[in-house]
Amino acid sequence: MLNFKLSLLALGIFASMAAIIFAHSIIFPLPPAPLGVVGQWASEYSYPIGGTVIKVQSLAKFHRKGKYSVSGAITVEGSVDQKHYRFTYDALGEGSWTTEDQRLSINLNDLKTTPRTLNFWGYEISPLLVTKLTGLPVPTLNDAYPEGMSDDLTLLSVAPDTISLGVIDPSGNPFIIQMHRRL
Repeated sequence: MLNFKLSLLALGIFASMAAIIFAHSIIFPLPPAPLGVVGQWASEYSYPIGGTVIKVQSLAKFHRKGKYSVSGAITVEGSVDQKHYRFTYDALGEGSWTTEDQRLSINLNDLKTTPRTLNFWGYEISPLLVTKLTGLPVPTLNDAYPEGMSDDLTLLSVAPDTISLGVIDPSGNPFIIQMHRRL
């Protein structure tokens, strides 16, 4: 008889705990799943701004708790008086992200760029050499991407290995970024 009473007590405690957990999940639901965005994604894309083309090669890591980090290269390319130039910068950044409906919202908290190569009219010039000769640091792109900058991207498609994002460039033109999962 004692075993039966202990069994009923244990069953009552278990049922009460299950009811509390169930009620908690209804009152405080988990946020929606991030549509498979969590993970590491590589992308390459470019867009024009005036007579300049910006090229981006990046690896973005979207973490489960709404944080992301990005690393890669940003190249600024163009011509002045029919003479070609190309500046390439290494870039490291971090921020936060959310998804809602078919939107991926990103907020850039920090981006640091470092000049990697400077090419004027076909001649490679070391950023370190420019700094030594002029006594001034080579400009970075840090000011072009201010802290707190945000963007809303359209999630066009999300598959296990590929994400397609609809984006508007700084000139207001739409383009698509393809991101490929990296392990």
